[in-house]
Amino acid sequence: MHKGTTIVAGLVAVPLLAGSLAACGGSKAEPGSAKAAAQGGDAKSRFLAAVDKTQDTQKQRMTLKLDTSPENLVKLAASGAKSGSTSKPMDPKIAKLIASSQLVMDVRSTGKSLKEETDQSKVNMAMAWKTDSDLVNFVMANQSAYFKLDLAKIADQTGAFKMSDVQPMLSSAPAWVQDAINGRWVGFEKATLEQLAKSGGANVNAAAGAMSPEQSKQLADAMRKNLDANATFTGDGDDIKGEIKLKPFAEATINDLKRIAPKQFDEATSKKMLEGLGQLKQGSALTFDSTLSDGKLKSVRMDVMQALGWVDESKLKTDKDKQEFTQLKSQNPSLPVAVEYSEPDQDVSAPSGARVVTQADLQQLMGGARGEMTPAPTPTS
Repeated sequence: MHKGTTIVAGLVAVPLLAGSLAACGGSKAEPGSAKAAAQGGDAKSRFLAAVDKTQDTQKQRMTLKLDTSPENLVKLAASGAKSGSTSKPMDPKIAKLIASSQLVMDVRSTGKSLKEETDQSKVNMAMAWKTDSDLVNFVMANQSAYFKLDLAKIADQTGAFKMSDVQPMLSSAPAWVQDAINGRWVGFEKATLEQLAKSGGANVNAAAGAMSPEQSKQLADAMRKNLDANATFTGDGDDIKGEIKLKPFAEATINDLKRIAPKQFDEATSKKMLEGLGQLKQGSALTFDSTLSDGKLKSVRMDVMQALGWVDESKLKTDKDKQEFTQLKSQNPSLPVAVEYSEPDQDVSAPSGARVVTQADLQQLMGGARGEMTPAPTPTS
């Protein structure tokens, strides 16, 4: 058994829950229903109403971070190492970087509220990997993409490489590449992005990963019903504890995806994921703690190491696997993760002064290896 598998399973729970909350926001509760009662209702009603209210805005920030110490990360990495492993312990510098990191996502609608807007061209998004300052930034605005990274700071904070070793390789890179890694904004306009997709063989107008607004709405409705049917909520006031029945929730989500978006989520993928659920222990549940403020979501917290409790130990293949797993569980490892909701402190729009990368720039970069950037034949379905 690979112990990393159980840790990854726990990490998957975070976007699973966060995605559930975001999707639920697209389904408006009916006026007068129990779910619409933000005050005085039971815990489930208050929680689902808070999800609605959180999305009833044109701008939103979501911050994902580990609520742990560098020392705990070093200990956790050591506890996850296989017996007899010769791998090195986690570098304290890396542990400090991970513990201090935040992934911040800002979303802004230029049209209706985030709960109601279905036209993705009217939704701008910004993401940043932060520590004491921004390390990597990405913005999608007006269907154009912009990014920058501070390579020198990444080198300093990770210790993985030295800029003095990298600089000679960068000296021959195009000017726009050097701009990007030196912390200056570089942008790709919509037409260039479409040409890039076509040259890679993608059909931009029917991309495999893109869902229509109607599909997105159907999925939001289904996700909310799924959460309503397979989750219980307890608590008074603004502190609410949630527990999701993992197997039925995941099965319903997979089947909904297969039904609503069969081209994006094909039979083979869904079958493989459903088979994977068979490895979970019966009765497995994902628990989380949420805090509300003014009827909105303020934070959601969970321990991803609860994933260890989902493993059906009887299905581990060897006695050694069982022994190592039992030893890992006996250490009661913990890795709390927090998702915090707030209002962005800056506008979410195309950064001013960005260097725009043209198709000619890309041809200069890729021409030697691929020839001119020309559209590939559109795949037949």
